[in-house]
Amino acid sequence: MMRLDKLGKELLLLVGGFLLIGIAVVVLRDETSTGGESEEPIAQIDMLSYANEASLGKLFMELYLSDEIVIEDSLLEVSMNVITNRLIDALDTIHYNYHFYVIQQEEANAFTFPGGHIVVHSGLIETCDAPEKLAAVLSHELGHAQMRHVVDRMMTELGLSVTLSVLSGGDPGVIHELSKWLLSNVFSRVQEREADAFALALLEKASIEPAFLGQFFEKVDEQNVLGFDVSWFSTHPGNEERIALGKAYQTAPGFVGDSIRVDWRRVQQRISDI
Repeated sequence: MMRLDKLGKELLLLVGGFLLIGIAVVVLRDETSTGGESEEPIAQIDMLSYANEASLGKLFMELYLSDEIVIEDSLLEVSMNVITNRLIDALDTIHYNYHFYVIQQEEANAFTFPGGHIVVHSGLIETCDAPEKLAAVLSHELGHAQMRHVVDRMMTELGLSVTLSVLSGGDPGVIHELSKWLLSNVFSRVQEREADAFALALLEKASIEPAFLGQFFEKVDEQNVLGFDVSWFSTHPGNEERIALGKAYQTAPGFVGDSIRVDWRRVQQRISDI
């Protein structure tokens, strides 16, 4: 448990970040000014450019990963590349230079940072009994990224000024606290359903059977009964709803799924041995 004096210090750092709001005003003007009257109001989510989001993501990841054990293993790296490249190649438009990290954490968890950074817990790989099921989870996370759900949360709950203040000389402690805020604040159920729908369509485009998404949640239900920690799913739409959604999804006529060719059992064994 975090000591009270440490918690107080970190809260002060976070408050300090909010005091930097004024710094971002000039940046905001540079990003949104058109030199005249705007024909249409600029959507809040569009006020943060992809370039600034990429810089923000880099800052977050440098500090976040400094406290984590990133698993570096050649077999894991090759296998992850096979899975993620299959999905990314199926995207209609690629908004980010995606980066995937596997960290040593036993919870079955995965989450998305700004700028196309996706973190996978080793426990999730152990939970998935087929690479296609991990692909289903990663498709969901790609949905959050592609639809800029992370940016939407930041803009809605923190505001553009606070977000950009980090890029204007924000204290590392503030950035660290904001990264923890990202992990602790869940997406809305609407956004989760949007990411599920995105995942099903992306799996089909990648020639991966979309039913694997529903099968994965069936596995989650089974493991939850057995007492496994599946914290990634505790705040998402109910598993029964997501299982039904996966089963109801209709692929195009003539669709044939193509298995992901990796030695998944060996990958899982490698993870459990670390």
